[in-house]
Amino acid sequence: MTRREGKIRYVNPIPGGQPSVIDPHSSVVLVGKGPAGEVLHEHPVRVNIYTDRPPEADREGLVDAIVPVNRAARAIELVMDGKVVDAIRIGGSPPVVGGLQRVSTDGAEADLLLALDRPPVDDAHTFAVQVSTDRGRTWHTVAVGLREPTFGIDRAQFAKGQELQVRVIATNGLVSAVVTSEPFRV
Repeated sequence: MTRREGKIRYVNPIPGGQPSVIDPHSSVVLVGKGPAGEVLHEHPVRVNIYTDRPPEADREGLVDAIVPVNRAARAIELVMDGKVVDAIRIGGSPPVVGGLQRVSTDGAEADLLLALDRPPVDDAHTFAVQVSTDRGRTWHTVAVGLREPTFGIDRAQFAKGQELQVRVIATNGLVSAVVTSEPFRV
């Protein structure tokens, strides 16, 4: 906040989520832009300022907001005091994903490497990875905002022989596609 800098880490669609309360006094705004760069919507958002910093440190914070986004949007901008500090491309081709496959680890025991059989073709797509140890009743997020459809899972997080399922969510920021592995043992 002090330096008027920011970064959009990732954008994920949430079907049916409750929009965050608009903060009309906020100096931080999320702006949806259309294909020709036209403004489709603006959402002043609350910044959660980190309170664990020494008083002389820069004021830093986090925006974690749910905002309705027009399906025609092709970018979301992060605007601070009227200045665009970051933007992320969204929309475009919807993600279509195939199954998951193990990738050769060259004998490495530390990571279990997985990849999508048929990754999305649009380089604007991002990926989130979730793991279940109870046959899909609950899911634990282990990665978000990944740019590549290949990822590693540290085997040390799980007991030898434990059954896992992995779920990958691919998104273009507006819609998602999900693929879930069959259960397998570590």
